[in-house]
Amino acid sequence: MNWKKIEPEVVEEKKSDVVRFEEKGDEFIGVYLGFVEYEKDGEKNIFYKFADADDEEMEYVMFPTSVLKTKMERVPLDRPVKIVYLGKVKSKVVVSFF
Repeated sequence: MNWKKIEPEVVEEKKSDVVRFEEKGDEFIGVYLGFVEYEKDGEKNIFYKFADADDEEMEYVMFPTSVLKTKMERVPLDRPVKIVYLGKVKSKVVVSFF
């Protein structure tokens, strides 16, 4: 597994936003920084962190589905990633890295 755990250490303040896919065809492009583990209601969870390639002050977080988790396991750190939402169809998420 190529995942990198990011410790919740605040060094500098950055703007951040949560990526939410709403419609089929929505896409997101960002630089993959790794994942953050957290616990909520006694359950361990993760979210992914991405940098904005055009704005170094901006970061994005994404809460994964089980399909996205499987796809993201193969993505190397610090690589540009494009994620396309294909709707609520079983096992249909496209993740490309460059």
